[in-house]
Amino acid sequence: MDLYPVDPDNPSSCPDSDNDTSGDDLPTSTLDSDLRHNFTTSHLQLVKGWFGLSISISIAGSGLLLLLLITSFRHRKLHTGAHILIIHVMLIQLLVCGIFYPIQNITTWRIMTTMEPVEIKCRYLAFFQSVASHTHNWASLILAVNRYAALAMPHQYKRLLQVKALIAMTLLPWVVGVAGNLPVYFGRGGHFKMGRLGCSFRTDETAYSTVWVTLGAYLPVCLMGVTYIALFLQLSLKRFRRRRITSISHENIHNSRRRRRSSGWRVPTRHARQVGICKMLVASLLWYCLCFLPGPIVATGLPHLFAQYFMLRLWLISVMLCGYAASPMIFLALSSDYRTATQLMLRRIWAGLFSRYLPSSSGSTKTHIHFITASLPRNSVY
Repeated sequence: MDLYPVDPDNPSSCPDSDNDTSGDDLPTSTLDSDLRHNFTTSHLQLVKGWFGLSISISIAGSGLLLLLLITSFRHRKLHTGAHILIIHVMLIQLLVCGIFYPIQNITTWRIMTTMEPVEIKCRYLAFFQSVASHTHNWASLILAVNRYAALAMPHQYKRLLQVKALIAMTLLPWVVGVAGNLPVYFGRGGHFKMGRLGCSFRTDETAYSTVWVTLGAYLPVCLMGVTYIALFLQLSLKRFRRRRITSISHENIHNSRRRRRSSGWRVPTRHARQVGICKMLVASLLWYCLCFLPGPIVATGLPHLFAQYFMLRLWLISVMLCGYAASPMIFLALSSDYRTATQLMLRRIWAGLFSRYLPSSSGSTKTHIHFITASLPRNSVY
């Protein structure tokens, strides 16, 4: 949900027509006087700390996302149903966290430390980054709708598992993301410009800047919240109805348990996995709101704060970056599917390293490798 804040030098208006070149970048010479005068050594230390923290978050988040993506690609059980949509979301997160944010942060770092113009086309960089961010929001919403259908409407959910349905659910977020950002790219609602802190968004007097933020940020997040609240109420109602059913006798309970053991009790296990994925996505939504909403709220509601506190924008960017970087940790913590598959892959890699770099005739090595492979789960949980 990345949103470029308005330019602190001019938070409420668009650049003058003499300097406007239909979206080309403004020269950064406008930032020398005031910024050089107010930029102290303590500010430079803050910028260094911010840059180091942001790059570290990008590297850690990209590494975890790559680990989960490799795990997903290597295990065929993670190629079906909602896992395809989760892979799609993680690919977008890797694109934003590993490519767009580092470019944006390095640009800001160079401007803040050298006070010299940076040769970069903000119009193109910001367009693709905004498309990816808005697409991520809508892809997360479609994933929430998919989870609602899986748990609340299991019979109709089978239709969403068809290839055409999965392709449509993958392409629709990109259509919305591109369509919502094309007017801004052509100057409707504002312009992406090179400001004194890097690429920034300068609004004009039209209402499309508000529509742009609402369509790309507020609307999908609100719909996600409504979807998960409806799902929670649906599951709570089902649980309440089950408790109202007359209890069966002890003999029937015993027979029921025996039948469950003999049949493997597959249906409740599948249902439990779906509930687990739902919990994982709800936790992601809460973290989502905590990390991604402050930026758009401050940028649209309190733009003067960016002019008053120039470091505020940089820290909000880091907070947004944490939202992408922490997503794989939430997946690993709350999803047994991804946790077990990742452990399986890492153990195989570890066993392969032992067999490659240690003598094969070593009895202790063979014993250790046998111990590693023997500790792997026999039955897949997918």
